Amino acid sequence: YEIPKRDWSSDVCSSDLALIRAQAGKPVPFAKFRGGAGIRVGEDVIAAGFPFPQVLQNGLNITRGNVSAMGGIGGNTANMQMTAPVQPGNSGGPLFDGSGNVVGVVVARLNPQAVKTETQNINYAVQGPMARLFLESNGVRAVEAPSTRDIRIGDLSDAARDFTFQDRKSTRLNSSHVSESR
Repeated sequence: YEIPKRDWSSDVCSSDLALIRAQAGKPVPFAKFRGGAGIRVGEDVIAAGFPFPQVLQNGLNITRGNVSAMGGIGGNTANMQMTAPVQPGNSGGPLFDGSGNVVGVVVARLNPQAVKTETQNINYAVQGPMARLFLESNGVRAVEAPSTRDIRIGDLSDAARDFTFQDRKSTRLNSSHVSESR
């Protein structure tokens, strides 16, 4: 989808989230948040994003992993740690559960230089409830769906292409249409 108009005077909260309002000209499909019980350590997750867009330029990428901890760097409980591989360009992309519902928003990966050792797949996402709270505090209604069935990764990839967008002016920002405006 081409998004002709954006409002970049967006709100940013301490959870590393921003809200960008756009006019698409036609209805855009949206992702739903996981309803019911929250995600747990050990559950499978799927990240969607546009890693290294200036190099790869091949559209939306999907990676799999699992939730490895319910906290981020320094014990930040707004985040979760996960093993789905992410790179620069994945930030802002959705993190899905096995049913294809949003359980987080990708925000970071551990920088090996910061800890002076080799690291692999130590990545972080804002937890779904924090992302929902952020949206709702900015007047956007989040929609839930039950996580009761497994979705095939290919089917999730096809669906995610309809609501995960790349900001072509930034290599760090993706956006996911994860709810309806009020």
